[in-house]
Amino acid sequence: MGFRDLSGITIVVFIGIGVLGFLILFIFAKRQIRRFTLRSRKGPHVPVGHGASGGMQKEINRRLDRLTEICYEPKLLFEPSTEKTGAFYRMKAVDSLKVLEEELWKLHPITRRYPGNNVRAYYLSLSSGPLSKVEGQVIQDFITLYEQARFSPVPFGKDMYSTFHAAWKQLRQSIHATKPAKRKQVEHKVDNSIWYVPASSPSGEDFFLDGLGSDDSAIEQDHSLSSDRERRERDQVTT
Repeated sequence: MGFRDLSGITIVVFIGIGVLGFLILFIFAKRQIRRFTLRSRKGPHVPVGHGASGGMQKEINRRLDRLTEICYEPKLLFEPSTEKTGAFYRMKAVDSLKVLEEELWKLHPITRRYPGNNVRAYYLSLSSGPLSKVEGQVIQDFITLYEQARFSPVPFGKDMYSTFHAAWKQLRQSIHATKPAKRKQVEHKVDNSIWYVPASSPSGEDFFLDGLGSDDSAIEQDHSLSSDRERRERDQVTT
């Protein structure tokens, strides 16, 4: 039985099966390619802001881009605990840096270190200012121990914390020793009884201006004296 013996219907069936198989393979390959593409994609499967206006989509994308810039360094220990966990001294060291920075920013008018900024570069920049009483090596060791407590998998126990705390005390003493002297501000006490324009009282006594006051206070005193004078004149008329 050769190819010539096949009827037209049989040939059409074979062609249909071939086309169907090709379509199935094509759809399967397309789905697999799309699946791998979505798996390797970092964003969501559906575009962000799908169906929203162009301005709304830009605002959504702008706020999503700002998420990478948001950093926060929370306080780790809130209440004194007698339980010494494996990360107790790590958390205590990290919180000690926050306490030191709060005192630093309170006593010295300097730029704050925001979360995510380089800690070592920030403290080394203060070696000629608030930390001028401390050797540079002490600052380096302090930051090294802080980074080890925060990032390193190496155990951070009581001995290492004691070394860290000793360096912390030196930095704190330098911050308090180099705090700028407060400028003496001269406070002028205002006495309302002498801040008015010279005028004559109804009894003939003269009022003199003992100091320089504001125009508003002088006007108020002048009005008060005028009202008192008018009231006394009315009393004299009625009597």
